[in-house]
Amino acid sequence: MGIPRLITFLQPYAEAESLAGNNVVVDGPGLAYHIYHMCLSARPTVWNPFEATPSYEELGEACIAWLDGLREGNVRM
Repeated sequence: MGIPRLITFLQPYAEAESLAGNNVVVDGPGLAYHIYHMCLSARPTVWNPFEATPSYEELGEACIAWLDGLREGNVRM
């Protein structure tokens, strides 16, 4: 899903900026996709996709840790 090559096209216009002190809206499906792939990338030595699939507990803990990281960084959601 998404727009093909959008990030590549917009990258020259991007500026790195801290989110601290800002309000953000977290897209639920986007967050779920990010957390799932973050958990998958933490398992580089598995032999097949079924072994790589993270548990619901692992996904939940990773999501809470990610959101807590935003809160600790003074980001308002």
